[in-house]
Amino acid sequence: MKDLDKMTTIWHPASKPPENKEGLWSRPVIAITVDGEVYRISAMAGHWQRTKKMAESGAGGVVIAWTDFPDLLGHEVVT
Repeated sequence: MKDLDKMTTIWHPASKPPENKEGLWSRPVIAITVDGEVYRISAMAGHWQRTKKMAESGAGGVVIAWTDFPDLLGHEVVT
């Protein structure tokens, strides 16, 4: 088993979304908004995808930071 304590998470500013091919959405990432909500979304041409839930949120679902999904394969999940 890999050691979860040694995993690091790198947060990127929303102003630098994940790369994407022209006309296609980026890979899905974990995004956090100004109101503290967390979403699985993508970006295209520098613009963030907006889910219905994000659009209906009080702060408008403005993304402030994002990170890639961690590779949890081979990790033991403690319940």
